[in-house]
Amino acid sequence: MFGEVEVCSTVRIIAENLDRNGLVPQRSIVTHLLKDLLSMKASKDHGYFLAVTNLKSIGKGEVVNKSGDVLFHVEFKCRTFMPMKGEILQGVVHRTFRHGVLLRCGPVKYIFLSARKMPNYQYTSEENPVFLNDELARIENNVLVRFSVLDVRWIEKMWDMRRDFMMLASLVEKEPRRRTRHNSVKKVEKGKKMFLKVQLPWNVIIPAENLDAKGLMLQRSIVVCLLDDFAKKRATKDLGYYLAVSTLESIGEGKVRQQTGDVLFPVVFSGITFKIFKGEILEGVVHKVLKHGVLLRCGPIENIYLSSMKMLDYRYVPGENPVFLNDKTSKIEKDVVVRFVVLGTKWLEAEREFQALVSLEGDYLGPVS
Repeated sequence: MFGEVEVCSTVRIIAENLDRNGLVPQRSIVTHLLKDLLSMKASKDHGYFLAVTNLKSIGKGEVVNKSGDVLFHVEFKCRTFMPMKGEILQGVVHRTFRHGVLLRCGPVKYIFLSARKMPNYQYTSEENPVFLNDELARIENNVLVRFSVLDVRWIEKMWDMRRDFMMLASLVEKEPRRRTRHNSVKKVEKGKKMFLKVQLPWNVIIPAENLDAKGLMLQRSIVVCLLDDFAKKRATKDLGYYLAVSTLESIGEGKVRQQTGDVLFPVVFSGITFKIFKGEILEGVVHKVLKHGVLLRCGPIENIYLSSMKMLDYRYVPGENPVFLNDKTSKIEKDVVVRFVVLGTKWLEAEREFQALVSLEGDYLGPVS
């Protein structure tokens, strides 16, 4: 689902954006790179681009003869979201019609769950259409649904879709012989989503030495400083981990600080954050195996603890490469992807990060083959 990839890209700086000496500041290259990624949105091979995590290298500029523009070859690391066939995910219904429902999951907006893939659910045409089953469970707009990915298709351009993925889904039902507290369908509480789109006010401080000769500040410099501040902030208790700035809404009037000459700009922007919630079904990669459990990573969260008491039927096997095994020889060891349910989260203010406790007690949870 989440990945960290190395990408090579070409950034084009148009001639009028060069300085008086014909040079290009590095911050200008970074700004154009981020704008290009935002415009590109996703790729067939890598999935959706969420955030640039590391700028590895910027090559020498190559001047385009006719236009005078300069091309730079850039290598960077990027965090991505790639939907995969066979994954168990959660999505929010945003459209209900006779033949099924459309869901959203993270950046993916076009997930079709056919009525044929909702066993025991019947379509009911009301003022607000809904699918009902015999236990009166409802699938309707704004309901959170756990589903299995049957197929994924890349769409370069179709109708109003551009550079997007479409997914076919099937409802994940409870196993009849296994008791569990986790249902396939539940109503979404306001704000209880893994990815959050937020609008934030921010104060960007531009050092006096970064102003040009006339004391003016270019918008791109404000954007670069905003991105630097955004990355350093890392996370907050209320919003989770900061992933990306998506839109710069407004830049207020700069105020000069008397003692330093620095300029403070009030900025409003939209961004994407990542926060996990109790009850969510997620996947993580084991990075440490202990006698009493394992530690996993999921996206930006490094400290996710799965206790041995929450791994039914698994027993610890010590050795050079310790592992948890069950009677079916299923393994939980280092670098294995594990699907789990979140039992609880804790915010650590000093480290500015979250910890989570998770469990395998539920349907379709455990190592992912």
